[in-house]
Amino acid sequence: MYKKDSYHWARYLDFILLDFLVLQLCYCLAYFTAGYGFNVYDGNLYRIMAIFMTGADLIIIVMFDTMKHVIRRGAYVEFLVTIKQTFMLAALSIAVLFAVQKGQIFSRLTMGFTFIYYGILSFALRCLWKKVALFRRQEKQAKILLITCGARVEDVLKHLCGDIYTTYQVAGILLIDKSFEGQENPTIGNIPVVPDPDTVAFYVSTNWVDEIFIALEETDQISKKLYSQLGDTGIPIHVSISAIDELIQENSFIQKKNGIMVVTSSINVASTLQLAAKRLLDIVGALVGCIIAIILYILIAPWIFLASPGPIIFTQTRIGKNGRPFKIYKFRSMYMNAEAEKRKLSEQNKMSDGMMFKMDFDPRIIGNKILPNGKQKTGIGEFIRRTSIDEFPQFFNVLLGDMSLVGTRPPTEDEVAKYGPKHKSRLAFKPGITGLWQVSGRSQITDFDEVVHLDMKYIKNWNIGLDVKILLKTVKVVLLGRGAQ
Repeated sequence: MYKKDSYHWARYLDFILLDFLVLQLCYCLAYFTAGYGFNVYDGNLYRIMAIFMTGADLIIIVMFDTMKHVIRRGAYVEFLVTIKQTFMLAALSIAVLFAVQKGQIFSRLTMGFTFIYYGILSFALRCLWKKVALFRRQEKQAKILLITCGARVEDVLKHLCGDIYTTYQVAGILLIDKSFEGQENPTIGNIPVVPDPDTVAFYVSTNWVDEIFIALEETDQISKKLYSQLGDTGIPIHVSISAIDELIQENSFIQKKNGIMVVTSSINVASTLQLAAKRLLDIVGALVGCIIAIILYILIAPWIFLASPGPIIFTQTRIGKNGRPFKIYKFRSMYMNAEAEKRKLSEQNKMSDGMMFKMDFDPRIIGNKILPNGKQKTGIGEFIRRTSIDEFPQFFNVLLGDMSLVGTRPPTEDEVAKYGPKHKSRLAFKPGITGLWQVSGRSQITDFDEVVHLDMKYIKNWNIGLDVKILLKTVKVVLLGRGAQ
């Protein structure tokens, strides 16, 4: 899945939310300065104006694109933009008060101080937050595999990572017109080189790559077979206009990436507004889930520790979107030596192709044992897995942005090591606590290709409505006692 660059204002959601927070803070401070106390929301008129000013602020941001290039613009330009936005917001607020004939009973001091404070504080915090956002952008740069030719490599690298505002880090280079076969660890400007086109699909499948960028001369060509293999990985592919030919796929669109015109193809394309809505749903759901997780920790931690002394929270490296590793959190439902015992139980794996591990009665789970009479005994581990209680700490992963409420199952490192290009496609979406596979009778699925099929069905058809549907179905599945396995 790829985020289409549209709606400049929505690309900077953190700046917009900060602006809303600053506006309300200034409103409260102005009310206090006018001598009325801090509770500005006590009166009905003042509550209505608080809602109106927030809505008007958003309309100004959208209509006048006041967040466009907010990261790049300097302090002087930022000051002018802030003053412009402040005056427009003040004018709209005063106009609406007089239009509804409430101007006489609304505190003029409160209104005046609100926009004086807002202009000053908004400018200061935007300048400060730009430094934070720039640091975060550099820390979370998308990793790109560059496929180009010797004649263009320097120019393309200059465009992709030529200044501090870039959102990209070139993780690897493939030169289509030069072979590095036989050379040990070849590099171009300290960037690793993929020696041979025949190995590039494997490279993408086993390394952290967020996007693929193809920039060739008009006389150069990339084989349809190689492009098809790269497309199977599910990673967005940017193709320089001069290299289009017959490579354009269904979900393709033209855009500029760091000054270079490209055609982008992806499994699915979502607007920034759609992804912002998904993130908002994640945050709201995660906050509720984190509170429940804390309560559950207090209740079940002693039970887990008494049955199996050790950490209550289990952490493990999982692979997220496009191969990005992260630490997943779960309530520990297995004994401390579970990973070592897993290798001994490989012959009992229900997944016929060995791409995942699943067995009917897992002795690694806390409390599971075979009694002398042959009966199976379960304990706390099986209980918290069957009821999906072990999944609740993952709401902290959602809050951190590593996961989503709904997505694909986050695989382990050893599972991803076995992936081919088509398996990689299930990593094109942020992993989720639940998903289409989890609510589609996953206990009966023993073919990993079917898992991939369900994940791809979700990614290709994704929308907010589908997420809500899966969340509701997840609640039904858990309540019927068919939780995580």
